[in-house]
Amino acid sequence: MKKIVLDTGPLLDHAVGFWQFLMKRNVKRDRVNIPRENWERLNAYMEKFSLFTTQYILAELSNLVKREIYEVELQDFWREYCRFISRINTQEVSPRILCNSEALGFGLPDASVFEIARRVKEGERQEEVEVLTGEYPLLEFCGQEGTGLKSIHKNEVEIAP
Repeated sequence: MKKIVLDTGPLLDHAVGFWQFLMKRNVKRDRVNIPRENWERLNAYMEKFSLFTTQYILAELSNLVKREIYEVELQDFWREYCRFISRINTQEVSPRILCNSEALGFGLPDASVFEIARRVKEGERQEEVEVLTGEYPLLEFCGQEGTGLKSIHKNEVEIAP
């Protein structure tokens, strides 16, 4: 089974769509907006694969939900959304590894995504590992030759029949 390492952007889009389309609740957003068809495609894509992320990404998600999806009762939101995020394999990356990461220039959360993707790839020799992100610089960095990783932009996920 393909392994997907999630960055914050796809998780935030998924969270907004989950609350708006699946739970049928209104969301007052500043900058976060995802059309229903994009959310459905992203959700179906995430449902098909084994998901991984880091505590750094979940912390970023929590802060962005608080800031971007306001006028929502956060306890209700997290109670419902935890059903989804509890399926994600959350891995820790030590600060020592992050501080020596080739991806440190992208910041600690993105470096953690890169390092976890490499760790998962090493443990799954023949399995495909893909980084799912909304950031083009990270997308290009993770997908470059020599990393052994693939990367995909959150708006370009495709669902095979």
